[in-house]
Amino acid sequence: MIPRPITLAGAAIVIAAAVALTASLVGGVV
Repeated sequence: MIPRPITLAGAAIVIAAAVALTASLVGGVV
Protein backbone atom coordinates (compact mmCIF):
# COMPACT_ATOMS: atom_id res chain seq x y z
CA MET A 1 0.00 0.00 0.00
CA ILE A 2 1.83 3.06 -1.30
CA PRO A 3 0.48 6.50 -0.32
CA ARG A 4 -0.71 8.46 -3.34
CA PRO A 5 -1.33 12.21 -3.77
CA ILE A 6 -4.94 11.48 -4.73
CA THR A 7 -5.49 9.45 -1.58
CA LEU A 8 -3.89 12.13 0.59
CA ALA A 9 -5.98 14.83 -1.08
CA GLY A 10 -9.13 12.79 -0.61
CA ALA A 11 -8.36 12.25 3.07
CA ALA A 12 -7.65 15.96 3.52
CA ILE A 13 -11.00 16.85 1.94
CA VAL A 14 -12.87 14.37 4.15
CA ILE A 15 -11.13 15.64 7.29
CA ALA A 16 -11.79 19.27 6.33
CA ALA A 17 -15.46 18.48 5.73
CA ALA A 18 -15.75 16.69 9.07
CA VAL A 19 -14.13 19.59 10.91
CA ALA A 20 -16.37 22.12 9.16
CA LEU A 21 -19.48 20.07 9.95
CA THR A 22 -18.47 19.66 13.60
CA ALA A 23 -17.76 23.38 13.93
CA SER A 24 -21.14 24.14 12.36
CA LEU A 25 -22.99 21.83 14.76
CA VAL A 26 -21.12 23.14 17.80
CA GLY A 27 -21.72 26.75 16.71
CA GLY A 28 -25.40 26.01 16.21
CA VAL A 29 -25.80 24.34 19.61
CA VAL A 30 -23.76 26.92 21.47
